[in-house]
Amino acid sequence: VRPLVMIVKIWAHWHNINDAKNMTLSSYSLALMVIHFLQCAVNPPVLCCLHSAYKEKFNSSSEIGTIDIHEELEPYISENKQSLGELLVQFFQYYATFDFLQYAISVRLASVVPIDNCRLARVPKNDPNQWKLICIEEPFDLTNTARSVYDAEKFKHIRNVIARSAHALYQTRNLESIFTLNPPLV
Repeated sequence: VRPLVMIVKIWAHWHNINDAKNMTLSSYSLALMVIHFLQCAVNPPVLCCLHSAYKEKFNSSSEIGTIDIHEELEPYISENKQSLGELLVQFFQYYATFDFLQYAISVRLASVVPIDNCRLARVPKNDPNQWKLICIEEPFDLTNTARSVYDAEKFKHIRNVIARSAHALYQTRNLESIFTLNPPLV
């Protein structure tokens, strides 16, 4: 998991789409995108859903600050045998075709959720207006971790970089290709 998250973060930083202050994705949002992908977009899944596997620990009444991060949990053994390279290709293909305008990413549910459901959630800190262009549910407070992506041009740029990276990596099967993309066609 860690190597895939690191590659995605380096890639996003390289393409200037990893900075919430500049209306792009935070590192946390990128990590949640990778986790969601490994839960939902590969078969068999690489990661389980902790909220399902440990319902007594991760439920709506759990206080995140009281969870013992040092507690030993039974390891999840995935039967997925894909290489890191295969997973990276699939990651970009998955998000190149993801319907960001209809669905939010949820690692809490290990699924996609209609954005309208997220807007209607009755939880503290949930402003319906934060669910705009890219929606990634924060698994504990149910807010949108990608709320910084509210500018349509930045959203188009992020989508374009993902699509071009998916195409380049699929065509070449060379990691360097996602760092040497041609400029977008205007």
